[in-house]
Amino acid sequence: MLRECLRHSRALHDLAVEQRDLPVIQGDPVRLSSLFSHLVANAARFRSETGPLLRVWAEPCGPGWTFCLEDNGIGLDPAAADRLFQPLTRLSDERHAGAGMGLAICRRIVDLHGGRIWLERAEPGRGAQFRFSLPG
Repeated sequence: MLRECLRHSRALHDLAVEQRDLPVIQGDPVRLSSLFSHLVANAARFRSETGPLLRVWAEPCGPGWTFCLEDNGIGLDPAAADRLFQPLTRLSDERHAGAGMGLAICRRIVDLHGGRIWLERAEPGRGAQFRFSLPG
């Protein structure tokens, strides 16, 4: 599922993707595909002046997995992390279209699967790293 999402996004957004081996996970395939699609689309939408790059990997975490998506995009202010996953929250300017629902949808999907999602690292002009955990 993730591999298909990455392949589709790469073609759609001219996005370079570096991925390590990813685990097979259990869950609602439509919702999980939507989760990855939103995160990958954000990496492409909030791209840097250089070519957009997304690194994706997963780490074992207890009986489950933590997925990491790191981009080289425009980044964001880490002080805004508390608001980031709230509906209708937009932290970018008018050049970046969107309704401010993508990360709120991601949070809802991860919550429904018994996991959590967070902003691990962000810096204006230096990209961002999002992580989410899902039980095994």
